[in-house]
Amino acid sequence: MAPAAAGLAHGYVRHMLEGRRGRRWERDAAPLVRGLHAALIDVIADVGEPAVVLYGTCARFDRRIAELDRWMLAHPCPDPVADRCLGDLVGACAGLWATTVKVARLTPAGIDAGSAHLPASYVIQMAERVDALEVALDEATRIGLL
Repeated sequence: MAPAAAGLAHGYVRHMLEGRRGRRWERDAAPLVRGLHAALIDVIADVGEPAVVLYGTCARFDRRIAELDRWMLAHPCPDPVADRCLGDLVGACAGLWATTVKVARLTPAGIDAGSAHLPASYVIQMAERVDALEVALDEATRIGLL
């Protein structure tokens, strides 16, 4: 996307989140979104670790996903574009979490050590989850949520 178009999208969200309600929503959502993003980075960093380590990281990731999901249900975003984008991000994170837990079960010594035993369907599923997550992260960044 051209920088001017990205700026328009960013300006659109900023415009829709203006006003007392929008600023309060954005202020309250920001630490939850940052927490989810930090947990995602931890999962990515630990994906090659033994399953016991990855399970702990995935548990924290799952809590962050659930926390933001519950908060979004209780506090609808005043902007439909930002709401859809954040929902897509939560959904992509949940998909990656589910696939990562499955992979950890199949590779107790870690994906690096056990990837030869990993069915091709899981490798494909993990790649698809990462692709969906990249799209959601790009969109969240483009409109100013990250």
